[in-house]
Amino acid sequence: MRRLLNSGIPYVFIDRSFPDLEVSAAILDNSKATKMAVEHLLEQGYKKISLVAYDSEMNNNKERIRGYEYTMEEAGLMELINTHKVPFNHQKEFVCDVVKKLIAKNECEAIIFATNTLSIEGIHCLNSLNVKIPDDIAIVGFDGNDVFDLYSSPITYIEQPVEELAVHACNILMSEILKTNSGAQDKATLMMEPKLLTRKSSMKKTN
Repeated sequence: MRRLLNSGIPYVFIDRSFPDLEVSAAILDNSKATKMAVEHLLEQGYKKISLVAYDSEMNNNKERIRGYEYTMEEAGLMELINTHKVPFNHQKEFVCDVVKKLIAKNECEAIIFATNTLSIEGIHCLNSLNVKIPDDIAIVGFDGNDVFDLYSSPITYIEQPVEELAVHACNILMSEILKTNSGAQDKATLMMEPKLLTRKSSMKKTN
C-alpha cells in the first residue's frame, strides 16, 4: 500500500481503509452496521448475542467487532459480550465448531455473522444440526445472498450498497486523476450508510 501511495498512480480503495495511511476510499460504516444488528436483536428481546467474525487486522473487520462490543457494553451487557474469531483462510469446519460450541453451552440466543461467507457457512451448519431459526436461535447475516431468501426462515441481514460503493469509487478515482494531473495531493474518503433488512430469522423472541 505504501509503495502504491508513493508511486504517483491515482487509486481508490473499496471496502477497505487504512487509518495510518492517507488514502482515498469508498467504504461502509462497518461499526454502525453491527451496532444496528445488535440494537435490532435487543429490541426483539435477545440479550445473549454472539458475534462470529474473522481473526483479521483488516479495518472493516475490526470496526464490525468494535461496533458489536461497544453496543453490547452500552446496553449494560458487557458480561455477555461473546466475540468468536475464525482464521481468515479458514475451512468450513472452523465456523461449524464455533456454532456447535455456542449451541452446546447454551451461550447465546442470537448470532451475528460479520461477513457473507461466515453467514452462509453458519446457516449450513445450523441446518445440518437441525437447529431451527429463529425458534432455537436468531440469526443476522451480512450482505445479501440467494441462500438468505431460499432458507425456510428468510435471513435478516446487513445490506452493503455495493453498486453505490462502486459508482462513488469510480467518481473518486476520476477526481484523483484530475488532482494528480493538477499536482494536488488531497485524498477523499466516502463512508456509506448500511441498511438492516429484517426478516423472519430475527423475529421477536417467544417464551
